[in-house]
Amino acid sequence: MGGLLMVTPFKGIQAPNNDVVMGGEEPLEYLTAEGATIKPGHHVKKGSTDDLITPGDASGNSIGWAGYGKAGVFKPTDTTTAYAAGDLVPVHEKPGLPVKAWLASGETVVKGQPLKPAANGELAAATVGTDDIIARAAEDASGNVQFMIKSMI
Repeated sequence: MGGLLMVTPFKGIQAPNNDVVMGGEEPLEYLTAEGATIKPGHHVKKGSTDDLITPGDASGNSIGWAGYGKAGVFKPTDTTTAYAAGDLVPVHEKPGLPVKAWLASGETVVKGQPLKPAANGELAAATVGTDDIIARAAEDASGNVQFMIKSMI
């Protein structure tokens, strides 16, 4: 007699285990951390040369998201620890990619809300038509926390 397997479906986007991007997505490229301030899930921008990156900021020009799962020997202890200067960082860029990103301190967002680049690789609530929108919140979040987003870069 066969048994019936009951599977509970997930609701919404689930945070990845031991990574910051969903589905084992391959990074677009590996770039070098210019300083020791890039954490997995930060949006990043070009550093002082084309092969260096720094945490993104409110000026825009974000080129992708610092990954974690595909970092190999350069992988920090966990997703809340910054890469060391000189580490090769997997950079993910794909519209619609679910990412476990960082919300800026003092911010509160709701699921579906547009997000703009903020200081230190973090995100803040955006105004459509005014701000450079690089993501949408995939869940409600408040304060300086990691939370799920859908990339628009």
